[in-house]
Amino acid sequence: MDFLYILDEHYNNYDFLYLENLNFDYVSAQVILFTDKQDWLMVFQVVGVEQEGPQTDVYYYSSKKEVGFGIVTLDTIQLQNWSYDGLPKESLYKGEVIILGQLYKYHFNREQYSRFNMDVNSEAAYTTHVLRVIKEVLKPSFFITPEELLATCNVGENWQHFYSTNAWQHTEVEDVPPSENIFFHSLHAALVHENPNLIQVGTVNTNWHNWTEYDFDQQKSWELSMEEEK
Repeated sequence: MDFLYILDEHYNNYDFLYLENLNFDYVSAQVILFTDKQDWLMVFQVVGVEQEGPQTDVYYYSSKKEVGFGIVTLDTIQLQNWSYDGLPKESLYKGEVIILGQLYKYHFNREQYSRFNMDVNSEAAYTTHVLRVIKEVLKPSFFITPEELLATCNVGENWQHFYSTNAWQHTEVEDVPPSENIFFHSLHAALVHENPNLIQVGTVNTNWHNWTEYDFDQQKSWELSMEEEK
């Protein structure tokens, strides 16, 4: 199946999914594993904020050569009052968001942001803050269905759902490769033995709290620190 070999290869080429990078503030993720006889397809859905606003990125990896690897960007989140200039401060506290076609109305207060250690005066983080609090408080469904995923990735229809989760131990940049990560290593064992009960999620780290070091507002802080040092 070459599962771990393929994942490690993408990890070493820096095109494996990383939940934290300079161009993306992470909010939530899901992984789904499909099988088709001896082949496998692993798909991540990752919700977050880029400079262009909220979006969902789909990363897929497969043992089938004709499928291989790809990234698809989905416009599944429309946040009221968002523009390329960002989000106005008043939208931190009251507004509307459409996620996968469903309308959610929210009313938050300063204490809710404080509870999650969020600085409401950090303009660069307004969009990220709102989406993260929406995730924690409203708990919306962010992810399209397995069937929609297969159609989105254009990988064929013969795949069978094998396993999915929103909580697992993900590997970090310049950490250990997937082959040395307990979760991905157990996925390999589960595929070989055709038994999802063998999967071990490891020490779950997919909550956004664990991936904030490179957030946009942190980068602003770095810039200010560098200016002060000059």
